[in-house]
Amino acid sequence: MWALVVINGGGLFKIAWTFFVSDTAGVVQHLYPAVAGLLVVNAVVVVVWRRRHVVASVHAGSGS
Repeated sequence: MWALVVINGGGLFKIAWTFFVSDTAGVVQHLYPAVAGLLVVNAVVVVVWRRRHVVASVHAGSGS
């Protein structure tokens, strides 16, 4: 799950950078899409990881 750490770190850095270089309107304009994007990417990564984990455990338990 290191991918989530890296992705969220990058996303949070982007949000923090926007706070430093933009005015209030710019921050609000970028904040909601950035947070929504992080949520979507996190959900996709978790779903893919779970599916791969389930497939790997099924293959490991089949004795093949």
